[in-house]
Amino acid sequence: MLRAGIDAGRSSKGVFAVAGVAFGYDNALKANRKWERLMDGRVFHMTDLNARKRDFSGISDDEVSVVMKGMVEIIRSYASYIVTVSCADDLITEPMPKEANRGRVSEEMLNLLRSPYGFMCHMCMYGLGRFASQRRSAKDSISFILESGDEGQKGLIRFMRYIEGTQEADVLRDRYSYGRLFTVQKHEMEGIFHAADFIAWEWGRHVERHSEGKAMRRSLSTLVGNNRTIKGDLGLTLEGENRFFFRHYDERNMDRYVAAMRRVIEARSTVDVDHALAQWDASRLKSSD
Repeated sequence: MLRAGIDAGRSSKGVFAVAGVAFGYDNALKANRKWERLMDGRVFHMTDLNARKRDFSGISDDEVSVVMKGMVEIIRSYASYIVTVSCADDLITEPMPKEANRGRVSEEMLNLLRSPYGFMCHMCMYGLGRFASQRRSAKDSISFILESGDEGQKGLIRFMRYIEGTQEADVLRDRYSYGRLFTVQKHEMEGIFHAADFIAWEWGRHVERHSEGKAMRRSLSTLVGNNRTIKGDLGLTLEGENRFFFRHYDERNMDRYVAAMRRVIEARSTVDVDHALAQWDASRLKSSD
């Protein structure tokens, strides 16, 4: 059994990121003990640490350095998988899906995909599911833990509750390596699952810095080792060790993805679904337009 914290964040320049960090059950316990000692009674929020606010008010630069290095070491040592996806959601011009025409599964997917939050959580959870399926056994299903309150979260929760209880959704459960879903208030969450908050912030900052021609921050570089960011047809990608995957989708590809999913959900027949998926596959191959 894996346990994965999922969290969303938005950078100062509009990069919207969703990160998932998965731990084996025993490793989560060990990592949480170290995390709690590192935080010394504080509730972690990366924007608070960066701004020296709330629980981190008055903290010195040396103390910040200790916290940052400690978090990176804990995640490196104990996390099984890391997946982070991002986009500049204010640049998406394609409309989100508004209606479903093919029965219950499409109706529930519509709840999931009404917002950028739902789209990005779907991609993040799907990515974690793919990692978990590489060594599939009964122990490798994932319990997803969400920090409650994000905009668009109600649709995601409704969709996940649906796939928990219907045989129609067996394929979807399998794609997510889905076990359970929990929503928890930030101050009640086991500290180690705030690692997703840290990762989402780091990746958003890295996307900004990359666009400005700046080097990767040392904290992220230490986490990912010698692996480097590659700019390709879908956007920026950083991956390695069959353990972590980061991607920033540019606005062109997010528009294509939103349009494809809208066509699938609004399709009136399996022929329409096949046509929508064919359009998506064709659009992914066009890197020059």
